[in-house]
Amino acid sequence: MKTIITEIKQAILAVPFYITVLSPLCVQALTVEEVPNPQQLNGTWVTDMADVLSDDTERQLRFVAIMA
Repeated sequence: MKTIITEIKQAILAVPFYITVLSPLCVQALTVEEVPNPQQLNGTWVTDMADVLSDDTERQLRFVAIMA
């Protein structure tokens, strides 16, 4: 017979498993067709749809793309 402590431990261990398994289902992904072409939008090769890059980083990437 399981004790309450054992059941609590199993429940606690199950949470990370379910988060790992179910979290990809919650992520919104884009198809290749849905990703905007930065060349058509603003004439550069940099697109940051997640808004992760700072303006300075985007500027540096644009510069590197021009020099390549």
